[in-house]
Amino acid sequence: MDESHVCLLISCSDKKPYSESKTHEVVRDRLVDAGVWEEAHKETVSGMYGPVPEQYKKGPQ
Repeated sequence: MDESHVCLLISCSDKKPYSESKTHEVVRDRLVDAGVWEEAHKETVSGMYGPVPEQYKKGPQ
């Protein structure tokens, strides 16, 4: 179970995978610089699928 105390919700983007979009890159870089990226649970909010937890951003494992 994820023990994160912070949930980061970030919107989807036109570019796939979302994590390679400019918006996601800027957010990631700022949170890495702040030292909180690893502690945050990340979810992308998709208009089609709703919240998508980070572990499923590439589809079911």
